[in-house]
Amino acid sequence: MTQSVERIVRDFENRGLSSNGMFVLLGVGASEAEIVRVIDRSLQDDRPSSWPTAAFGATLYGNDRLMPRLIAIAETIGEPARIQAVHAIANNRTDEGVATLKRLLDDPDPELHRHTVEAIRAAYARPRAPQSLYMRPRGRFLLDTDFPDLRR
Repeated sequence: MTQSVERIVRDFENRGLSSNGMFVLLGVGASEAEIVRVIDRSLQDDRPSSWPTAAFGATLYGNDRLMPRLIAIAETIGEPARIQAVHAIANNRTDEGVATLKRLLDDPDPELHRHTVEAIRAAYARPRAPQSLYMRPRGRFLLDTDFPDLRR
């Protein structure tokens, strides 16, 4: 890895992800491990301005260590990164994530319900072949039994 990539990764770890941060990391050739590290740091409590971009990144780079923060963000009423966190949870299946999605489906907010349904359907519809897309999500797939009524 070049010093410039190391410097960019370190800068994002220190300051959090900017709105185009994921594309910068991908463009300079940061490794998956480096990207997950930056996402993890950017999802922390002291980086709320980075949460939307970090949650988007977590949609692409599913990692279990990100799930507790994604769940906390998804369950926060009025949080701008909430819907992106829901998508990230749907794209990296964990038991806790499925339980969270089920709670969100039962939420009385019709907008949240709609977004949660869309996230689950999109997760079920994502291509399963590794070579299918350049920026395909890398997390575990939802099980057919998780949300049988939402499979297309």
